[in-house]
Amino acid sequence: MRDEVVELLAWQRTGERFALATVVATSSSAPRPAGAVLGVHPDGRLVGNVSGGCVEPAVVTVAEEVLRTGVPQRVHYGYSDADALAVGLTCGGEVDLLVRVVAPDDPTLAVLAEALSDDEPVVLVTVIADEVGAGHVGMTLAVTADGVHGPSAQGRLGEVLAVEARAALGAGTTRLRHLGPDGERMGEGVTVLVESFAPRPRLVIVGALDFASALASVGRFLGFRVSVCDARERFATRERFPDADEVIVAWPHRYLAGETLDERSAVCVLTHDPKFDVPALVEALAGPAGYVGVMGSRRTHDDRLRRLRDAGVDESALTRLRSPIGLALGGRSPQETAIAIAAEIVLVRNRGAAAPLGELEGPIHPPVDAGAPGGAAALVLAAGAARRFGSDKLAADLDGRTVLEHVLEVARRVPLEPCLVVVGSSGTAAAIVARVDAAAMTAPGALRTVVNVEAGRGMATSLRVGLEELSLDVHHDVREVVVLLGDQPGIDPALVSELVAISRAEDVPVRAHYEDGPGHPVVLPRRSWPTVLELLAAAAGAAQDQGVRAFADDLGIRAVDVAQRSPLDVDEPRDLDELRARPVRAGSDQPAG
Repeated sequence: MRDEVVELLAWQRTGERFALATVVATSSSAPRPAGAVLGVHPDGRLVGNVSGGCVEPAVVTVAEEVLRTGVPQRVHYGYSDADALAVGLTCGGEVDLLVRVVAPDDPTLAVLAEALSDDEPVVLVTVIADEVGAGHVGMTLAVTADGVHGPSAQGRLGEVLAVEARAALGAGTTRLRHLGPDGERMGEGVTVLVESFAPRPRLVIVGALDFASALASVGRFLGFRVSVCDARERFATRERFPDADEVIVAWPHRYLAGETLDERSAVCVLTHDPKFDVPALVEALAGPAGYVGVMGSRRTHDDRLRRLRDAGVDESALTRLRSPIGLALGGRSPQETAIAIAAEIVLVRNRGAAAPLGELEGPIHPPVDAGAPGGAAALVLAAGAARRFGSDKLAADLDGRTVLEHVLEVARRVPLEPCLVVVGSSGTAAAIVARVDAAAMTAPGALRTVVNVEAGRGMATSLRVGLEELSLDVHHDVREVVVLLGDQPGIDPALVSELVAISRAEDVPVRAHYEDGPGHPVVLPRRSWPTVLELLAAAAGAAQDQGVRAFADDLGIRAVDVAQRSPLDVDEPRDLDELRARPVRAGSDQPAG
């Protein structure tokens, strides 16, 4: 939708209805992901694609029928061995689509286009199935930080759809949600597609040369927000870089020092001049950018490494440096060089193989992060009420940060990824997570929220919602999950790492056992999740508010002795004073552990 929204909006502004086919689910080797669209205008014009050409003719036929009747349709296409000429995906994949009418007065396209143009997060929520017959299929909401736009379902369902959307702001993921008729998180009957559009990733090009102009064009094509920076005013002009989003005249290292980059960002240094290269690389390697590359010969590379070491860059940071920049494609022109650099950026981002597909085996489109070693995720339970605190305790200030931010800092420092925060319907915890995410602490999807509309029934419901969400995560290879409480900012990151190592070595669930009794964090290996979910489903009464404690014996959790007091829950304002007096806190200036 990101690439097609401007043209679709232009259609809508002529006052015409048109049909929009959206991919809502895929399997196997389907060529286009969930969220891909095909717009069908009444005069026959098309924009976008949903399968790379395999099923578009059939989808157009359905779209024409939907335009005549005004009734949305769900359609499914797959490969048929029995009839190679039948409509289907010859790649062997399967795809489900929703085809609906977009009316001239539907505000969601305009909201989406404006947010994407301004590089602001936005979420589209579309009802794709309504088994209760309430007539919601095809209804779409657009949600930004400023509010909810578009028609909404009546009653509790409408409220939950808005909450789900707000929780996904900035996540950059596309997921299905299954809800009950009144928005019950674990219910059935209503299925929605939640499409979260994150701001574009950054591509910062240092050096206003011909190679930079070609790379700016390729970067824009790949969906980056492109910035070209050079201290030489006569080189850094808008006329020379028409495809850049911004052209900055400044010393590159000073510019980088003032910018907010994240793991999706790429920094390419092309200046060929140590007085520009080295300071810029010192700044780039000190930050979280996922790709840092620099142009130059192998002899220049050796000299540059020496200069960077002299400037204080450590060896671990130097291992991130891509130098000489780009893949060895054999090209020489600025355009060929730009393709080689962009190919390496895509390779690093997707952990690709950099080999001809004909020489490889296995799926052409492996799951995201399939090549990455399994890691530990964080599950932060932050949906509970703050009855004794008097206000929302998660937003309370503790040394310049909110209580919840201290817990998120624990996950970042271990590190634990993804970090999933289970939030309630109040919106406070979700807003804190969105603010942290916007500050570039994480890549899209690495820090996100899920709403527990049943939080009032106890902690067990939040644990269940979180584990079910992580079980559906195909973007991260999670080996175990660390359960943290959103009101326990005093957890020691070093202790978390120790517990994860014990759990992984022995393949058992573990929890901390402090001097005054058992407590969090709790580490649950992935193999234990089905058993935990069964035990949670059977929990009743007081057990609903005990979380893991209610079934620790049944699960066989190993207790690891910790020679310190248990982390303090923030239940009352005076608890903050006691926390400030304790020596270890992840967000404080003291070393943790």
